[in-house]
Amino acid sequence: MSPVRLFSAVFCAAVAASASGYAHAEADLPEWVRTVTGYYVDGLISESDFVTIVQWLMDNGIVPREVIGPEDPELTGGTMVRVIDGNTVHIDDTRIRLALVDVVDSGNMTAPHAVLARVLCPAGSYAYYDVDDLQVTGPYGRTIAAVYCSDGILLNDMMIEFGLGWINQYYCDKSEFRYSPWALDACSG
Repeated sequence: MSPVRLFSAVFCAAVAASASGYAHAEADLPEWVRTVTGYYVDGLISESDFVTIVQWLMDNGIVPREVIGPEDPELTGGTMVRVIDGNTVHIDDTRIRLALVDVVDSGNMTAPHAVLARVLCPAGSYAYYDVDDLQVTGPYGRTIAAVYCSDGILLNDMMIEFGLGWINQYYCDKSEFRYSPWALDACSG
């Protein structure tokens, strides 16, 4: 199947799933999202097509958002300066490592996880982070945190939901986020 036809088929499936009354609240992303992500990772659809799909998911409320704001004393806000990869970002002058999340080929700014992070947390947008109280900094001097970007999208969770990252169980006992919904299954097993 040509990439254009594949993209069309996947996009139609997404529209059908949306039209069928799928409403995202506290649920996981639909399984087809990981399938589409796999197509991108395998080179079956282009980066542009993948970005279009992720944007569509955000525009249609399928990517979950949390209500966050400056009144939350746990959160620090600032401008997303840049995404290094799928688990390291810069907000203002702070270099942040996503708590508990690992990605393949860390440090590669062109890898699929970095592309996803740049779409969800574009440079220049406002973002918040919640420092991990049990491990404030990591071995490379990065602040360890949960990162909320693009109107409350939790980047830590989205790396896992899209299938581009996973919970590093080694850090479960060292993180306050081990009981968070996005980490609980991996950290309790």
